[in-house]
Amino acid sequence: MITRILSAIAIIGIVAIAIVLDGWYFYSFLILALTIGLYELLRTPQKVFAIAPSIQIGLIISFIVQGIVHIAAPNLTIYLLFIPFFSILIYGMFQREKLSVEQMSYIVMSYIYMLIPLVAGLTLADTSIWFIVLVGFIASGTDTGAYFTGVFFGKHKLAPTISPKKTIEGAIGGSLVGLLLAVVVFPLLLQQFAPDVWMTYAPLFDGWMMLVTIICVLLLSAATQFGDLVASSIKRAYEIKDFGTLFPGHGGIMDRIDGIIIVLVFLTLFVEISHFFI
Repeated sequence: MITRILSAIAIIGIVAIAIVLDGWYFYSFLILALTIGLYELLRTPQKVFAIAPSIQIGLIISFIVQGIVHIAAPNLTIYLLFIPFFSILIYGMFQREKLSVEQMSYIVMSYIYMLIPLVAGLTLADTSIWFIVLVGFIASGTDTGAYFTGVFFGKHKLAPTISPKKTIEGAIGGSLVGLLLAVVVFPLLLQQFAPDVWMTYAPLFDGWMMLVTIICVLLLSAATQFGDLVASSIKRAYEIKDFGTLFPGHGGIMDRIDGIIIVLVFLTLFVEISHFFI
């Protein structure tokens, strides 16, 4: 438990520094974190089938390049996405053992599953680094609230065949904690430290729009928990306990960001939609 707590403190410290420094410091941190996540995903099925190191290296390089290019030229991202997949097809044609459908499907899924959150995270950070803080509040609040609520009040299993320890009571408690942080604590922080951002988005916390905001936050909280379940199902399918060993007591990067990457995507969508109303 001590190891897990110390690792959590270290993780929070690293993320906090990247957020405070903002700009290219945060961009670099986000690209690095999700690149490691992609690497962990590509290594996950090794008990069932191995993805050639050359393919892994090519995908990782392509992923980093796409992240950097997106910052300067976002419109190129979708077109660059074709290059690594076309390259894999060409590569597979000249190998004795051609890539199976399962391998190709897993490679494509892994790459897109990490690239979309990367693009979303870079977009959010470019709009305002405070949205990244909001992502942390919702995801971390949901995870922590679900854990403690589940420990003390959990009785009914949420998805016993995927993650036996998760409970319905924990899911509800996690959503309530995430909601509290997002609609009470977060607005107070904005008013205190980012009044310009608050002036822009204050209408979302007033009148009937407050109800819409609450619904969106609850959906984001649910997305966090579904992201966790998706990651658990992948680990169960390929018979591994954790995606990696980077953080003692926590596993790898993917074990920590499985819910965050989903929130990044959906919060970006909600922010873009909100611009039509404010």
